[in-house]
Amino acid sequence: MRSWLKAGIGLVFLLVFGVGCVSWYGFYRGAAFPAWQHDLIVGSLRARTLYRLRIEDGLLVDQEKLLTGLARIRDVEVGADGYVYLLLEHGELGTVVCLVPGESMQ
Repeated sequence: MRSWLKAGIGLVFLLVFGVGCVSWYGFYRGAAFPAWQHDLIVGSLRARTLYRLRIEDGLLVDQEKLLTGLARIRDVEVGADGYVYLLLEHGELGTVVCLVPGESMQ
């Protein structure tokens, strides 16, 4: 898995998904979304999309668009509560939103 990441997540996203301008990526390690444990969460500025990728043995085995078209995703953080916080860019303004689990997200 490390060799896949060393290639550069931005390059991988550009080649695989046609998405440039990755704003943030990291592995989910929290309690709020147990099904996402160790999945890669990726925010995109240009695509305005939040992705969840499951990688096993260095291979992409599942992908999901969690949010799309809402706004440019400037930053993503996983809080101590396990919730996913997004900094969304709207022109010169920004908004912080929090993803919380619902029935379809757990």
